[in-house]
Amino acid sequence: EPAPIEIGNFVWEDTDNDGVQDPDESGIAGVTLELWADTDNDGTADTKVAETQTDANGNFLFSEAGTNAYGQQEDWSAYAGDNDRLEYALAYELRISSSLAQLSGLSVTTANSPASGGLTDNDNTSDIRDSDGTTTATYVVVAFTAGFAGENNHSLDIGFSTPPPSCACKEYVYLNEPVAQKVLKFEVKTGT
Repeated sequence: EPAPIEIGNFVWEDTDNDGVQDPDESGIAGVTLELWADTDNDGTADTKVAETQTDANGNFLFSEAGTNAYGQQEDWSAYAGDNDRLEYALAYELRISSSLAQLSGLSVTTANSPASGGLTDNDNTSDIRDSDGTTTATYVVVAFTAGFAGENNHSLDIGFSTPPPSCACKEYVYLNEPVAQKVLKFEVKTGT
C-alpha cells in the first residue's frame, strides 16, 4: 500500500483584506469543502470525489476516507474510482460553494497577494501564508496537483473578508458665474 498524502489546510477571515494570514485573524468553522478530481486525464477537475468540513479553528485536510488529523470526517463516497484517497500527481480542485451560510456577508479575499510574494504555484514550502482561492460563478476554487509519497501540501488556504462599504455618490452643481449672464459652468464632484 503506497503512503498516503495530505492537502489542506486553512479557511480564515481576512479582517484586513490583504490576502495574507495574520496572527490575529481567526479561522472559519464548519465550512464545507469539496474535492474535485481530473478523472478523465484531460488536465481539468471534472468529478467530485470527496467532501469534508473545517474544524472549530478553520483547519481542513483531505487524505483518505475516515477521520482526519483535525477530527473531521472525510467522505470519499462520491466517486468509486479513487481508492478513497488522494491519488499521486493528479490534478484536483478544492471548491467551496459561494452560497454557504457560514460565508454570508463575506467575499473571497485577494488571491496570491503581492504582500506575501504574489506566488501562484501553491508550492508547499514557499506559497504558505496567502489566500489561493479564486471565484467562479458558484464556487471559490483552488486548483492544484497532488504530490507523490511524502509530499504533503498544507499551503492551500482560502481567505474571506467583509467587502468594503459601497460609496454613495452625490452630484453637486456649483454656479461660478452670475445667473444673470446666462453662462453657467458646472463642476461635478463625487463623495459621500
